[in-house]
Amino acid sequence: MADRATARAAKSELRALLRGAPHVNGIGLSHQGSEWNLKVNLDIDDKESRDAIPSLMNGVPVVIEVVGPVQSLGD
Repeated sequence: MADRATARAAKSELRALLRGAPHVNGIGLSHQGSEWNLKVNLDIDDKESRDAIPSLMNGVPVVIEVVGPVQSLGD
Protein backbone atom coordinates (compact mmCIF):
# COMPACT_ATOMS: atom_id res chain seq x y z
CA MET A 1 0.00 0.00 0.00
CA ALA A 2 1.46 3.35 -1.07
CA ASP A 3 1.33 6.44 1.09
CA ARG A 4 1.10 9.93 -0.37
CA ALA A 5 4.84 10.65 -0.22
CA THR A 6 5.66 7.43 -2.06
CA ALA A 7 3.01 8.18 -4.68
CA ARG A 8 4.36 11.71 -5.20
CA ALA A 9 7.88 10.39 -5.77
CA ALA A 10 6.56 7.76 -8.20
CA LYS A 11 4.57 10.46 -10.02
CA SER A 12 7.78 12.37 -10.78
CA GLU A 13 9.35 9.26 -12.27
CA LEU A 14 6.21 8.40 -14.26
CA ARG A 15 6.07 11.95 -15.62
CA ALA A 16 9.68 11.65 -16.81
CA LEU A 17 8.97 8.25 -18.38
CA LEU A 18 5.89 9.50 -20.26
CA ARG A 19 7.24 12.91 -21.28
CA GLY A 20 6.29 13.44 -24.90
CA ALA A 21 4.06 10.35 -25.04
CA PRO A 22 1.18 10.81 -27.48
CA HIS A 23 -2.33 11.17 -26.06
CA VAL A 24 -1.23 11.65 -22.41
CA ASN A 25 -2.79 14.91 -21.25
CA GLY A 26 -2.40 14.65 -17.49
CA ILE A 27 -0.67 12.75 -14.69
CA GLY A 28 -1.81 13.09 -11.11
CA LEU A 29 -2.51 11.42 -7.78
CA SER A 30 -5.75 9.78 -6.74
CA HIS A 31 -6.76 7.46 -3.99
CA GLN A 32 -9.21 4.68 -3.39
CA GLY A 33 -9.85 4.31 0.31
CA SER A 34 -6.50 4.73 2.03
CA GLU A 35 -4.41 3.60 -0.95
CA TRP A 36 -2.79 6.22 -3.17
CA ASN A 37 -2.57 5.67 -6.93
CA LEU A 38 -1.14 7.43 -9.91
CA LYS A 39 -3.68 8.52 -12.50
CA VAL A 40 -2.86 9.02 -16.18
CA ASN A 41 -5.41 10.87 -18.31
CA LEU A 42 -5.55 10.10 -22.03
CA ASP A 43 -7.28 12.13 -24.72
CA ILE A 44 -8.07 9.00 -26.77
CA ASP A 45 -8.00 5.30 -26.02
CA ASP A 46 -5.39 3.57 -28.15
CA LYS A 47 -3.25 0.49 -27.68
CA GLU A 48 0.06 2.28 -28.20
CA SER A 49 -0.63 4.75 -25.38
CA ARG A 50 -1.86 2.05 -22.99
CA ASP A 51 1.15 -0.16 -23.74
CA ALA A 52 3.54 2.71 -22.88
CA ILE A 53 2.03 3.15 -19.39
CA PRO A 54 3.21 0.74 -16.70
CA SER A 55 0.63 -0.80 -14.36
CA LEU A 56 2.92 -0.08 -11.39
CA MET A 57 5.50 2.63 -10.85
CA ASN A 58 7.80 1.88 -7.91
CA GLY A 59 5.07 -0.22 -6.33
CA VAL A 60 2.33 2.40 -6.79
CA PRO A 61 -0.65 1.28 -8.92
CA VAL A 62 -1.28 3.28 -12.10
CA VAL A 63 -4.88 3.93 -13.16
CA ILE A 64 -5.66 5.02 -16.74
CA GLU A 65 -8.71 7.12 -17.57
CA VAL A 66 -9.77 8.34 -21.01
CA VAL A 67 -11.00 11.89 -20.45
CA GLY A 68 -10.94 13.27 -23.98
CA PRO A 69 -8.99 16.25 -25.24
CA VAL A 70 -8.22 19.22 -23.03
CA GLN A 71 -10.49 22.11 -23.94
CA SER A 72 -10.45 25.78 -23.06
CA LEU A 73 -13.43 27.06 -21.10
CA GLY A 74 -13.14 30.34 -22.97
CA ASP A 75 -12.61 33.83 -21.65
